[in-house]
Amino acid sequence: MESNLPEPKSHATVVPWRTRDEFINVYEKLYSTKLEDKRWAIDTIHIWESRCHAGLPTAIEATYCLVRAVIQDTLFNENLTFMIEKDLVSMYAVGLIRFVNLRTEHLQNASFKLRISDLAEKIDIPQWIVNLRHTATHSSFPPLDHLRFGAVKALKYLEDNFWKTDAGHMKQLRNLRTNFEQEVLELFDQYKTVQFQWIQNHDPEMSSKFGKDLKEITKKMNYMTNTVLKRIEFISIITRLSVFTATEILKIIGDPNDPFLIEEEEITLPVKLEKFWLPLIRFIHRKGELIRFLVELLGKNGERHIFCQKFVIGLTRIIMFDSSTLAATKTFFSNNPLMTSSYSWSKIIYACAMGVNKYSMELAKQIAETKINDAHKYTELFVLMAMKTGHFIPPEIKQMNAEQAFSKQLKDVKDGIVFTLEDTLNDVEELKAKNKGLNSLKNSIRLYTGPLDFSQIPIGTVLNPIVPKEDQNKEDISLVEIRPSPQDQCIFGGESSSSEEDMEFTEDDEWENFVIPEDFDIVYRK
Repeated sequence: MESNLPEPKSHATVVPWRTRDEFINVYEKLYSTKLEDKRWAIDTIHIWESRCHAGLPTAIEATYCLVRAVIQDTLFNENLTFMIEKDLVSMYAVGLIRFVNLRTEHLQNASFKLRISDLAEKIDIPQWIVNLRHTATHSSFPPLDHLRFGAVKALKYLEDNFWKTDAGHMKQLRNLRTNFEQEVLELFDQYKTVQFQWIQNHDPEMSSKFGKDLKEITKKMNYMTNTVLKRIEFISIITRLSVFTATEILKIIGDPNDPFLIEEEEITLPVKLEKFWLPLIRFIHRKGELIRFLVELLGKNGERHIFCQKFVIGLTRIIMFDSSTLAATKTFFSNNPLMTSSYSWSKIIYACAMGVNKYSMELAKQIAETKINDAHKYTELFVLMAMKTGHFIPPEIKQMNAEQAFSKQLKDVKDGIVFTLEDTLNDVEELKAKNKGLNSLKNSIRLYTGPLDFSQIPIGTVLNPIVPKEDQNKEDISLVEIRPSPQDQCIFGGESSSSEEDMEFTEDDEWENFVIPEDFDIVYRK
């Protein structure tokens, strides 16, 4: 008898790292010998901590405290920072205290407190590390050498008992992703096989069998793409260059004299080719991923064989412009219209530019003119696409030789002419390479509103020292002019006069040996 009980739900755990690869990368860099790797890992863990607040795994927090101490020990220099050796000792001590406390607190009994040394013994933490923790907590800090050695052993313990185990598990899960790709490709091959047989066989009974097989394949696809992330990955896999091939197109069409194959400008899909892919298009549309599917195809179209380029453009026109001559396709999209927006059309145009060829260039123009109704704002993009495909060369460039054209390009850059996104990214990378020298310790001690590279800067470094020019701008106190006031006669026993020229001082016996104005550099000026 079958049980009607629901299947138990898997208990998902929310983690602060975005991907398994990020977790593995942090582990590898924490235990790297390069200082910049350790700093990157520490900064990343700090981001994890901000995401999950108090939910950061205790082993990660303990590693964070200890590695920070190691980094500061490496950079420690009393002449360059406000740190002294006692500060370094304090960081190591806190790291070891946190290590022991965090690793033993989950074993503690709420009703009956157990000794930390007993708990540490259960999880194989060496007793001498517990003693270091006890001394640092209840007495003076242990010597720096002892703390350094304790930190090394504690980090080794954390690597063996947490990082290696969890990273190994992450790698196994990452291999499952490869298995998913393999399953998708195998299922896609099954789809192609069934469709090939269906197109070539006209027996009604066999067609019914192929229909059942196709339904089963679609059912499996639906199960494999039950989440957004899986659908995105599914689309990415089936749009690879190796999936849509010219050989398959020739095999599907069957007729080597078909206009689609022999006429360069013909992009209308043959009926057989449309029928072959229609079930897949229906499935992707029902999943709500048809725009993503087209964007992925068009973005990679510049690297495809010309037959594949024409196929992708023809398929896009059928979907976006309802240009199909097949009744089944028209009926499907009539009952299930594609919901598009100006943003969707812009994405299609961008994909055409990324995988530019002469067919995608015409498609982009058609979309801009008929769907967005504003081809003018894409003029520069169309010119760049035409130049990349060799269909347009500015008249002034035609008369130039190679050296002159290159000089013209340099002038255009200086004049601020807009280039492609790819050109901009290359420029950014060049600027980063040129400015690497600014990340040194000497140049980092300055006012700067952007992010700094702290990988070589110890804690306590003065990032804003007073420069000599600032001292020069300060007011010179020696030039302050002090004028007489009515209170002067009270201090010095003098009587004020109506004018500064007639003012005289009379000595008072009480003040004679107590204050002399000249000793205080008090100067009266007119």
